[in-house]
Amino acid sequence: SRMDLEQAKISGSFEFFESSSIDFGVQATEVSNRAVDSNVQLDNWGGIGEPGALADIIVRSSIEDQFTELSGHDHPDLQTEYFTASLADLQAAGEAYYAGSGTEYANVGDCGTGYCASTDWSTDLRTTEETSAAYIQYNWAGDLGDVPTNVHIGYRYEETDIRSAALDTVYDGSSWVGAGNELNITEATDADGNVIQSFTDIPGNYDVSLPNFDIDIEPWEDMVLRASYSKTITRPSYNDIKGGLSPDGTQFFPNTRPSASSGNPGLVPIQSSNIDLSFEWYYANNSYLSVGYFEKDVKNFIGTGRESGTTFEIPNIVGGALWNRALADSGIDPTQYTEVGRYILDNYQDDPAVDGETIVSVAGDPSIVFDLSRPVNQRTAKVDGIEVNLQHTFGDSPWGFIVNATVADADVAYDNRNSLEGQFVLNGLSDSANLIGFYDTEDLQVRLAYNWRDDFLGGVGQGQGTTTNPTNVAAYGQWDLNVTYYYNDNLTVYFSGLNLTEETRHVYGLTKRQVLQAVQGGPRYDLGVRYNFDL
Repeated sequence: SRMDLEQAKISGSFEFFESSSIDFGVQATEVSNRAVDSNVQLDNWGGIGEPGALADIIVRSSIEDQFTELSGHDHPDLQTEYFTASLADLQAAGEAYYAGSGTEYANVGDCGTGYCASTDWSTDLRTTEETSAAYIQYNWAGDLGDVPTNVHIGYRYEETDIRSAALDTVYDGSSWVGAGNELNITEATDADGNVIQSFTDIPGNYDVSLPNFDIDIEPWEDMVLRASYSKTITRPSYNDIKGGLSPDGTQFFPNTRPSASSGNPGLVPIQSSNIDLSFEWYYANNSYLSVGYFEKDVKNFIGTGRESGTTFEIPNIVGGALWNRALADSGIDPTQYTEVGRYILDNYQDDPAVDGETIVSVAGDPSIVFDLSRPVNQRTAKVDGIEVNLQHTFGDSPWGFIVNATVADADVAYDNRNSLEGQFVLNGLSDSANLIGFYDTEDLQVRLAYNWRDDFLGGVGQGQGTTTNPTNVAAYGQWDLNVTYYYNDNLTVYFSGLNLTEETRHVYGLTKRQVLQAVQGGPRYDLGVRYNFDL
C-alpha cells in the first residue's frame, strides 16, 4: 500500500480593533492511495515429505518459565510446549520439496519457488480524494458589562470528490472436482490462457458545513465559565472507500452461498455535534480545579450493509440442467450433494459438462447467488460524560500533584446475548483516571504517574475466526516515571521508566474466563541525552 499527499494552504489574520480579529484561509488537498495484492498458494496443506525430515530444523521449546507474573501460569493443564524453527530453514525445505516433486502450480511468485511474493497483482485498488476547504473565524476579547469575556465564532466549508478505480479478476464459471466438499469459481481467460482482468471506476462526493462557537466568561475573580459548540467530522478509512467488488474466496460449499465484498466510494464522513461546558477555578498560583461536561451526537457511523444478488452472473452447477437431470434419474436427496456429484461423474461422462473427475458449469445454468457486503452509513449514537481535573502546588515549593478522571457513557453497547449477530458498537469507550506527583524547578522536572483505564471493547471479531464475538480489554493501570535535567540551554539529560511494577494486560471475549490474550511485558527504561547546537 502506498499513499501520496499534496497540500496547499493560504491563511491570514486581520485585526481591525484592539479587541477584535478575523482568521481566514483556504486549503486544497489531494490524497492518492494505492493498494495491491496477490496470492501465492501451493495447496500442499500437510502430510508431505518423510517422517523425521524436519527433525534437524524444528526445536522443542517451552514457555513454562516465561510468564510467571500471570495468574495461572503454573496450572498443570496448561500447554507449555511448542516448536520453533528458522523461517529460512523451513523455506529451504519447502523449496527443495517443490523442486523435487515435479508439480507445477498456477502461481509460484516472482522467484518461481512458491516462497516469495508475486507482482502479478490479482487486485489493484486506486483511490484519489480531492478536498477543497475554506474557513473564517471571528475573535473578540473584552468586557460584557463588568465581566471579562472571550468569544470565538467560526465556520468551515469542505467539498470532497472521490474517484476509486479497481482492477478485479473476471470470473465466468464454476467447477467441481471429484464431487468433493467444495465448488470452485473459475477465472475467465483469453485465447492465450491469460486471466482476464478489468478496471471499474466509481465516483463519490460530499460537502460539509462545520460551524463552531466558543465563549468563556470570568463572572468572579479567578473563576471561569466556558461553553462551546462545534461540528466535526471523521473521514471514512481508505479501506472503506476503495472500489471494486470481488468474491471473498474462490471456493464455496454446494449448499451455501459464497460471499463477496466491496468498498464504497459514496460514503460520507462520520459527523459529530459537540457540546462542552466547564467550570474552572484558579484558586492559587499554579493550582486549579475544573469540572466539565461533554456531549457528542454522532451520525453516519459506518456499518456493514448486506444483500444477496447474482452480481457476477457466474453459472452454478448446482441447480443447472445436469444437476436436475441427475436428481430425476437417481432419486438422491438433493441435500446429499456429494452423492449427486458422484452420480454425475459415474453416469454422464459423455456430457460436455463432465471431463474425467471434473464437472463444469455451462451456459444456461442459474447464476450463483452471492451474499454481498459493503460499508454503508447507517448508525447514530450519543456519547456524554464528565471530566474532573485538579492541579495543586504546595505553596511556593516545586512539589505538587495532578488528579484527573473521566466518566463516559454511550447509548450503545455490546450485548453478549446477541453474540451470533453483527452489532453496532463504539470501540474504545471507557472510564479513565490519572494521578501524577511532580517536582518542578527550572533545572529539574520529575513526574511519577499512575495511569488507569477501565475495561473497554477493543472491537468486534476475534483472531480465532469468529466475526461477531467481542474482543474486550481488561481494566489496566501502571506506574510510569519521567525525570528531565536541564544542564544548560543546550544539554538535557532524561530518564524514563514505564510499567515500573510489571503489570500484566489481559484481553478476553464474552467473559473474562475466555482468555484471548495475556501479556507480560515487564518494565521499560530509557536513558538519553539531547544536545542543541547553536548555529
